[in-house]
Amino acid sequence: MSRKNKILMVLLFIGISILTVMPFLLEHKINVNDDFLFHKNRLLSYYHSVMVNKDFHPMIFDGMAKGYGYATDLFYPSYSLLPFVLFYSLGLGFIASYYLLIGTYTFATLLVGFYAAQHFFKNRRTALLATVVYTCSTYRLSDLFIRGDLGEAGAFIFLPLVILGFYKVYKNEKHGILTLALGLGLVTSIHPMTTLICVYIIGIINIYMY
Repeated sequence: MSRKNKILMVLLFIGISILTVMPFLLEHKINVNDDFLFHKNRLLSYYHSVMVNKDFHPMIFDGMAKGYGYATDLFYPSYSLLPFVLFYSLGLGFIASYYLLIGTYTFATLLVGFYAAQHFFKNRRTALLATVVYTCSTYRLSDLFIRGDLGEAGAFIFLPLVILGFYKVYKNEKHGILTLALGLGLVTSIHPMTTLICVYIIGIINIYMY
């Protein structure tokens, strides 16, 4: 891909990321359902941890659970929330920072998805279509805008790497194990529960195949 096409692709992905959050950002409100309140507390607790305590990997958020503290970071690693910390520290407000975080997730999902899709679909347009369909799938968007499940939605960023890695291992291609390990590691860094599901599925497929 030429440098010009790469720039155009990045601009397209930025445009899609903006379009997905713009309607909600303009309304200036957030749907309070399912997991949102938990993740709101998590976002604000991590902001406090980074900006006040200078701790990027807090084991316990002491402001959660009515002041008793909650070991959220043990099963929801918070590094993926750093864009929110940046936006919120710039004084953009919670709602704007929240949707900019979602936009960042969407942009990252498009980039990783397109990288993986190019391996499966030799045609660039087909790979782009598959990436957009994956990123804008109803389930992923409902995670973000209805359920407020940032952890699960964040895992979607690196799932294509897991699929690509498993495919490379199955086809005995170069760097298959490395790609699979990297994908699983990055998914774990956002949502360990999704990693467990991936391992189960990979195990079941291997049992079926062999």
